[in-house]
Amino acid sequence: MLTSENVSFKYSGRDLIDFPDLKLDNNAHCLILGKSGIGKTTLLHILAGLLKPTSGSVLIDDQNIYNFTSAGLDFFRGQHIGLIFQKPYFIQSINVSKNLAWAQQLSGKKPEYKRIDELLNRLQIQKHKNHLPSRLSAGEQQRASIARALVNKPSIILADEPTSSLDDENALAVVNLLREQAEQDGASLIIVTHDARIKEQFQHQIKLGE
Repeated sequence: MLTSENVSFKYSGRDLIDFPDLKLDNNAHCLILGKSGIGKTTLLHILAGLLKPTSGSVLIDDQNIYNFTSAGLDFFRGQHIGLIFQKPYFIQSINVSKNLAWAQQLSGKKPEYKRIDELLNRLQIQKHKNHLPSRLSAGEQQRASIARALVNKPSIILADEPTSSLDDENALAVVNLLREQAEQDGASLIIVTHDARIKEQFQHQIKLGE
């Protein structure tokens, strides 16, 4: 479902980073661990098609994503990849529901408000669907960002440090929420983190820098 081989990346003036090969089957969950600065976010951005590797290949659904044109890759990403960044990003001038609808439009789909309402209800934030993102608490914004990542029914969800600023109880709750939503939508899940508290929740683990 997702395979990366011989992937490396080099920032200007820094050493080349070599990443381990990955192979993730459909509906599988994987935790990628490593200390801060080791390249976890870089790897996630490469897997998402946001950052082109210096060498190597990334295949999603048997397609090398870096063989696409820029526009083709944007379209493919919108169709197949759900991204959850460390810091939630929203269009602040429109409400939560319209932010999700905009994510659908960017992927070439018509807004499907039934799907949007279903997700917001599942994540227990439907009462905020007409609110601007700035009116939501940090936890509610995080749930809204998960909904946005799921709205196009992606085949793979990529989450960057989703628990780094949370206490123990909320960190576990977010991980369980991501796993549950991935399972309900039949998506694979990759979380990159330096948070050792959630290690026990994942059988499949990869440690960078070893």
